[in-house]
Amino acid sequence: MVNGLGAQLGAWEKFESSKAGVISYFHKAFYKTFIDSGMKDHALELLKQHPGFRVWVRLVTFGEPRTGNVAFAKEIEENIQFRYRVVKKNDFITSIPRSVDPTTSLVTATLFERQPLFYRYLVHYNNDMEKGDDFSVCELSDDFGCRNTNLAYDLSDHQNYFDLDTDEFVNSGCPRDQLL
Repeated sequence: MVNGLGAQLGAWEKFESSKAGVISYFHKAFYKTFIDSGMKDHALELLKQHPGFRVWVRLVTFGEPRTGNVAFAKEIEENIQFRYRVVKKNDFITSIPRSVDPTTSLVTATLFERQPLFYRYLVHYNNDMEKGDDFSVCELSDDFGCRNTNLAYDLSDHQNYFDLDTDEFVNSGCPRDQLL
């Protein structure tokens, strides 16, 4: 909650550039996972050992909240070609922290740049996400015509994606056969 309030006020952790900002929670998680763990050093070492290798980055998230500001969203779009946010119906978490509607007269250019914003593209399942269910691919970062985040207030939609209850899955040791 505190991170979301900070995002509304434009308080961001700097993320690898002078303008891109990320909510503190995600900034810390990235550093613990990628930097502090040594994963970055291992990746760089592998690239030295195999200079002909190409690095392919794919970004697919499930139930992702707004994690960064406008500059962060732009940098994601510039640097990661294959990127999708998968969202189930009215998943509440995917609509926070809230962002000011850019079409309102209250938003100045400076305020807009400090707002939390999604990167494109959204894969929206307006159903229970069962096998064969339809989905839409939304072209805009916050496309109210494709998915109205003002109606997204169902926490249970965040806990169950593709008919897989995340709590049960984790508590049972993440069995691989449940993913296929």
